[in-house]
Amino acid sequence: MVKDRRITIPIAEIIEETPDVRTFRFDFNPGAAAGQFVMLTDFNGGEKPFSISACDDAGLSVTIKKVGNFTARLFNLHEGDIISIRGPYGSSFFIPGEDRSEAGSAAAGDNADLSHQSAARAGIEPKNFRPVLAGGGFGLPPLYLLAVKLIESGASRSDIRVISAGRTAADILFRERFEALGVIFTGVAEDACGASDVFEGTAAAALESMKGEYNFVYSSGPDLMMKSLIQVFGPDMDYDFLFERYMKCAIGICGSCVMDPSGIRVCKEGPALSRALVEQLEDFGVYKRTASGSVEKFKNRFAGESAR
Repeated sequence: MVKDRRITIPIAEIIEETPDVRTFRFDFNPGAAAGQFVMLTDFNGGEKPFSISACDDAGLSVTIKKVGNFTARLFNLHEGDIISIRGPYGSSFFIPGEDRSEAGSAAAGDNADLSHQSAARAGIEPKNFRPVLAGGGFGLPPLYLLAVKLIESGASRSDIRVISAGRTAADILFRERFEALGVIFTGVAEDACGASDVFEGTAAAALESMKGEYNFVYSSGPDLMMKSLIQVFGPDMDYDFLFERYMKCAIGICGSCVMDPSGIRVCKEGPALSRALVEQLEDFGVYKRTASGSVEKFKNRFAGESAR
């Protein structure tokens, strides 16, 4: 598939995950890597980026939460209705044993720290890999494609731990999918609603309970959730985080998704960023930019104040 060529295709299947989260599947395989995204439009106003939750012979899937006018229109569509897609775009998650020489060189540029980290990762073998995949809310679905790719790389299913966090037990996503893969799944909710199979608390608290059982962390979700994980696993743990920022073009031209102060473009160098890149960011967990470019500070629900 040519990335900048738009593909217009009917929706093959719509799966209701929760009342406000649905998975849309399309009968084509663009060969996306775990962590990449596509741009969708219904030609009725605007185009938006969405992470990829599955991509294989069964087709391409994106899992979408209804949060505004655009996604509300998508939720009014039915199987057989037409959607236009371009992509996939962006960087992908580290997969042990995968040949990353070209991608790593392009991302590293003149950054010696990133080059060193890429070389260190080259020595990681799938059989010794014990990752945690921690997702918050609708940031969780791209980690399903990651789990599939890790298993395909040779990582042991029983060494892969997944944390799916939500505000309530009803918000926990993809339990059945992950359990069908044979990985270790932990559903986490701030309000477990009395569910005996749900860890009551936060993703960070669940990660704390797994200390010593993992040697790499992947995460996708709100900035403050991801930043809270670093406080648990400390400075010596390697990780990849998947970021969300406002995107317009998806090809690195408009600058809407640039992060401070390094100028990293989430649509090009991201959305999957390694520890070496995340450590350069000053806006991580502090603020993001709106469509107009103005700063919007993250609010810590637990502290009751803006992140500092």
